[in-house]
Amino acid sequence: ALEAHGFHLSDFPAMKDASSGIEGGRSDRMKPDLFVLVRLAQAEALDALRAVRGNPLWRETRILLVDDKLRSEDAGTLLDAGADDCYQRAFLAPIFSARVRGLLRRTPAGEAEADPSVELRFGPGLRVRLLERQAATDGAVLTLSRRQFDLLVLLVGAKNTLVPAAQLIAVLSKSMLYASQDHLK
Repeated sequence: ALEAHGFHLSDFPAMKDASSGIEGGRSDRMKPDLFVLVRLAQAEALDALRAVRGNPLWRETRILLVDDKLRSEDAGTLLDAGADDCYQRAFLAPIFSARVRGLLRRTPAGEAEADPSVELRFGPGLRVRLLERQAATDGAVLTLSRRQFDLLVLLVGAKNTLVPAAQLIAVLSKSMLYASQDHLK
């Protein structure tokens, strides 16, 4: 259900395996968007919640618990312990993927929506501050040339839409005074 919507999945049998698998993985992205914890005993689920919320890289990561034996009082305890959502019923693929998409649309706790005239955001980690001409990903400030920054602003501001070649050429031509039209293209 999730792969059909373009999500990349990693499956781990236990939380300690997830920790070492994510941190030691080939990807340079050590910050998952969502943990889905399935059929864990309450003690295991509480340990997993503590592990995720205690890791500075994952503190804002969403957590969804799914267990067909989950009782309402257990769900309350898990939500209070840091789960973002939990439910007990077996699920249909469209409902499950809709729940996941809903969780991922939420703004992280304590983080206000960005003012698009001051800051642009893309995905869970990229922030582009327009007034300071500064870009950061997962808190690390990026060192960008003027051309790179201007291109980043153009592309992030497009929000998953196509950017016409003429706009890209206009941005590039500002910082490449002696470039020919063929070079720009």
